[in-house]
Amino acid sequence: MSKIIKKNGEITVSHWRHLEEETPWPEDCSPFTISFSRLKSLGIDLPHPNSEWGVRIRPEDDLNEIRDILGELDLVVLEMGPFTDGRSFTQARDLRERFNYLNEIRVIGDFLQDQMYFLDRLGVDSFEFNSEAKLPDQEKVFGEFSFAYQVAPNGPEPVCRKRALGI
Repeated sequence: MSKIIKKNGEITVSHWRHLEEETPWPEDCSPFTISFSRLKSLGIDLPHPNSEWGVRIRPEDDLNEIRDILGELDLVVLEMGPFTDGRSFTQARDLRERFNYLNEIRVIGDFLQDQMYFLDRLGVDSFEFNSEAKLPDQEKVFGEFSFAYQVAPNGPEPVCRKRALGI
C-alpha cells in the first residue's frame, strides 16, 4: 500500500485502489480511481454509486472534458510527469479556481520534495508515495517558507499585499 502525506503533515496509508483499464469495479465498495480515458469512455454510465471514487489525470488530459462530473468525484489524482512538465501545477490550480473543485486533490508520480510546497499552495491536499519511497521531512516541506510572493488558492497573503496593508 502507498503512503500518503497530507498537507497537515499527517502520514497515513492510502486505502484507495488505482484500477487498471480493464479491472472490474470493486465489489466490496472500497474506494478506487480510474483513468481519465476510462472515465471518458463510460459516458453517463458512471461507477458504483455506493463507493468513493475518483479519476487519475495525466498532464495531457483536458479537464474541460469532465468539468460536468467533477462534483461527483471524491478524489482527483494528478499524475505528475517529468520535472520539466509543469502542466500538473496548472491542473491543480484550475481544479480549485476555475472548476471550484472542493474535494481531495492528490499528487502521485514524478514530483520532488521541493515541489510539494508549491503544489500545496495550489490546492493539493495530499501526496502519494509508493511503499518503498523514503518520505521527506514534513517540516522541511511545509515549514521551510515563511512568506509567499504570489497569490494562491490556499493563502497566505503575499508579501506585496502585506506591505500595502502595513503588516
